[in-house]
Amino acid sequence: MRFFRLIAARHKGCIQTIEVLNETNLDREWVVLSGELRAADYVAFLRKVPPVLCSIDRRLNHGRALAGRRKHHLEDYGRAGGLNWVDCIGVHLNGYNMPPDKRWNEGYDDPTARFRGPFDNPHHSWSFISTIEGYRQRTNKPMCVTEPGTRWPSACPRSGWQARGRSRARPW
Repeated sequence: MRFFRLIAARHKGCIQTIEVLNETNLDREWVVLSGELRAADYVAFLRKVPPVLCSIDRRLNHGRALAGRRKHHLEDYGRAGGLNWVDCIGVHLNGYNMPPDKRWNEGYDDPTARFRGPFDNPHHSWSFISTIEGYRQRTNKPMCVTEPGTRWPSACPRSGWQARGRSRARPW
């Protein structure tokens, strides 16, 4: 908890949200003693964070981020009580070669793309808007957009994707 205390104190009044651990549902991101990532273990850790953050800055939100490939992790997290300990759900909206306003199942294809994941293996997590809508429906929590635009090229013809993505994320 010392880390969260130091970060909150150092940036008091300058930040709105702290992402409490990143991608807690991906084995490649975390090594745990049990060898198995369990939502209940994360929630046990997470519930200690809000009192620390609020003791420094009562306005500070606390969120969590996950990647969408492990389908049931968010449901496991909710069943373990995790939604009681966050103000928002952190969402990595990388886009993966898709415009931010295209849903994963709309049939969008870019024949020039070298990375073919979203086209050859359709999944909701490839899509900016599908991910944010799905997480919102499943949690009824606000979304805290993290890592926006990292997969959206800034060069033509996709130069407007980042701006479109930001505008799509505002209502969430």
